[in-house]
Order: sequence, then structure tokens, then C-alpha cells
Amino acid sequence: MSEVQQAASDSNAQQRGLFLLFQLGDERYACDVASVVEVLSVPALRPLAGMPDWVAGIFVHDDQVVPVLDLCALTLGRPARRQTSTRLLLSRYGREGQQGSAAVAQNSAPLFGVLVERATATLRCGVHEFSQHGLEQREKDYLGPVRRDERGLVQRVSIQRLLTEEVHSLLFPADKLLVLTPSAAAGETSS
Repeated sequence: MSEVQQAASDSNAQQRGLFLLFQLGDERYACDVASVVEVLSVPALRPLAGMPDWVAGIFVHDDQVVPVLDLCALTLGRPARRQTSTRLLLSRYGREGQQGSAAVAQNSAPLFGVLVERATATLRCGVHEFSQHGLEQREKDYLGPVRRDERGLVQRVSIQRLLTEEVHSLLFPADKLLVLTPSAAAGETSS
């Protein structure tokens, strides 16, 4: 292989991404695995009174209280079905374009979870294989370009774009994190 062919091959390999496939209702979606810290079975979630329906609740992961968004509720207006293939995607908060920020890179950015249905496969493809569909989805800015395959269309979801200013202020008020100490985890409080 010539140097030019090798360089082109290396460039194409760098443009390829790994995506987690999931469904919302009957439609297929994909998110870049680079934005996912961990994929978990859905833990017991504590609901929070007064929150929108798409805030599924909170749970504790590695001594940190983690807020969880329900992508089905946010996108389709109904809660995610609790099936064996329903998963919680754990991600770190970093504003769009700031994924390489020091906090995210050092794993000190706050965690948040996203519930998705039928997360059962991955897709390795070129990022360029997703193309804009020409329609603007202002209310659903996290829904991105689409890719066509033998089963139809797959739409990309930006996990980071789920956190609009409104969502950010709900989940991370004043960017305060609740980290559990051993006494707080045991239910003790101090005044």
C-alpha cells in the first residue's frame, strides 16, 4: 500500500465512530460511545417531587447522587418501558464543544444518567455516513443527522445536547454536587 493510500486509510479509520444503538418506541437511534462513561442495568431510582416527567429520579453511583433523564419521556411523552433491554447510559456533564475540558477529562465533571429502551447493539461506521435531513428540530436539538441502512433510518442523539440551560439548571443548580459521606449514606444528618 502506498503512503497516500495508507494516509487515506488512516484518515478514514479516524473518522469512524462506535455508536450504541437503542430505540425510542419503534424508531432506532444511536449515540457516540465516547460520550458514555458506563452502560448500566436500570437501578432503583428515587423519584423527585416537582420535577418534569422526563426527570426519572436519582440514584447513588460511586458515592455521588446522579440525576437521571428519561429520553422516552423527553422525546415521546411517555416513560421508558422497564424491560431487560432498557439501560441507563451514564455520562459526564460537559457543555457541547467542551468535551475535552479539564473537568470532563479528569472525571470530576458531574455524572448524569439517561434511560433508553432496547439498547442491545453497537454500530461502527463513519461519522460522515450520518447526514442532515433538512428539517430543523428546535425543540429537540439533541436529535441529529440520520443514517440509512437495510432496516431503515438511524438518528444520532447527542447526549450532551440533552442538557439545555433549563435541564442544566434543574439537574445541577449552581453546579453544586451532592457527594455522600459515610454518615450521609447511613442516613445521618448534621445541622
